[in-house]
Amino acid sequence: MKENFEKAFQLLIELEGKEGINSYYGIDKYAFPEEYNIIQQLPKDKQLDYAKEFYKKNFWDKLDGDNLADGVDIVAFQFAVNIYWRRVLALLKMIKGKYDNSAIMWRDILFYQIEFYYMIGNGKNANNLRGWIGRVIRTWKDLQEKK
Repeated sequence: MKENFEKAFQLLIELEGKEGINSYYGIDKYAFPEEYNIIQQLPKDKQLDYAKEFYKKNFWDKLDGDNLADGVDIVAFQFAVNIYWRRVLALLKMIKGKYDNSAIMWRDILFYQIEFYYMIGNGKNANNLRGWIGRVIRTWKDLQEKK
């Protein structure tokens, strides 16, 4: 839903934080080097606006978030930022038509997210697993409060 981008973005910023070791608002130095260099050089008061445009263009719009069901849009966006939008788009296509209720659909997408993190959450990714699961829980709680 178009009106949910702002909510999805605010939740993302709460999850990502302002500055990480190699990121600004979750824009990672290694995944998005050009964008990272741009945001790093911007005045502090312009960085959040840049991040918002970046996430809208590179994730929300590519998922067609304005036309996804309420809740599905927010969950799909959060997941896409972590694992890349094409994987989430493929998941949405795979499960399209299986749900009459968007609340059940977004809950199932969260389960797919947990399953994905569990599958990759070993070896060098083991340290990230707790944070990834925490992100899913926070998104679930946020959507539960909304209902």
